[in-house]
Amino acid sequence: MRIPLLIGLAIPLLIFVIFRSTESIITYSFFVGLGFWSISGIIRGGIGSGDKARAHYHSIPDADRADRAKWASTFFYLGLPGMIIGLVYLAWGLV
Repeated sequence: MRIPLLIGLAIPLLIFVIFRSTESIITYSFFVGLGFWSISGIIRGGIGSGDKARAHYHSIPDADRADRAKWASTFFYLGLPGMIIGLVYLAWGLV
């Protein structure tokens, strides 16, 4: 959990170094975070119908399910800092 979160923190810093703009760090960090969260939802199976998830639950081996959960949490933590940056600025109206 610690390494993906640190990489997720490095992404907004890298965006700031490249673009040298506060508006770009807010916008791009939010969309990068949203992209990582979308990938996490797709991997985990959260974006889809519940009927399909329940139908396929028993057909997937436990080891594969654990591996998918690990990758989903990795992408979630990669996107967390960007989403926090975007939501804080959106909530306070600083954009």
